[in-house]
Amino acid sequence: MATWKEVQERIRRDYALDVDSQDEFALTLERRGAAKTREQRAMVRRYVAWGREMLEIRSAFAELGNLDPVTLLQESLKLPVGSIALHGRYLVVVTKVPLTDVSVDGIVFLLTRVAMLADVLEERGGEDRF
Repeated sequence: MATWKEVQERIRRDYALDVDSQDEFALTLERRGAAKTREQRAMVRRYVAWGREMLEIRSAFAELGNLDPVTLLQESLKLPVGSIALHGRYLVVVTKVPLTDVSVDGIVFLLTRVAMLADVLEERGGEDRF
């Protein structure tokens, strides 16, 4: 069981943050591939739903209109964690979890996996913008 304070402390200790506010943070993670190192930005937001603290972890990989919606929905079902959603004009990989049901290590795991999945989807399109 994690607290938001514990999550913030761990992330602040282990990563350089791009955004660091009371209820959210963003960071850029590196993924080293065979050809080159890629970067992927991910965001974590705390909110309350059904009287419980929740976390939303998301990472963008494309802009709306660049990919076929049917293919995206089919791809979303195959993701091992999270799903594909629309955030403004950006396509994101997103997952949401109750904060009290996961450990700090579990949150770090989800954060890094969501970013990795988004980067893999972005790389398929030949980009490295997000």
